[in-house]
Amino acid sequence: MLNLQNWYKTQLGNKTFVLNPVIVDTLTGLHNSSWFSSNNGDSVSGSGSLYAYYNTKYEMKHLLGDKFDTALYTYFVYVAADFPDETIPRGLAAVGLANLTGLSGQFPGSWIGADGHALSHAFGLHEPTTETSNGMMSLGWPNYPNCIFTQAEKDSLSASPFLK
Repeated sequence: MLNLQNWYKTQLGNKTFVLNPVIVDTLTGLHNSSWFSSNNGDSVSGSGSLYAYYNTKYEMKHLLGDKFDTALYTYFVYVAADFPDETIPRGLAAVGLANLTGLSGQFPGSWIGADGHALSHAFGLHEPTTETSNGMMSLGWPNYPNCIFTQAEKDSLSASPFLK
């Protein structure tokens, strides 16, 4: 997160996100890893195909209770389950085993760019309607740190209360 925090600062002209003093907290999940990538019913998993995202959100609500508040905080959650990164704009980034393995240092690669892409969704950015080869929200995230935000993305992030 510190690496991404500095990259954001470079991209946004000294504006970046503020990290909670407790940067990493380890929580023991209530469900096994296969639960996260399964459809556990519309009330848990949502009605679309982003099961892992909605299941992670459900799990966080149960683990943190009233402390889980995406109006006050943006959450980045690594889940020890095999699923693709699934994040929709606002409040929570949920990434799976591939990114967690990258974080552990076992397999260096583009996982930091994938984390940056997911985090940007959590800050409210959407997938672009037109893809670019170097955009963080497009095809450029695997080349992190050699990717960029578009001006529209910078404008959106600059308006976020989570970036100062």
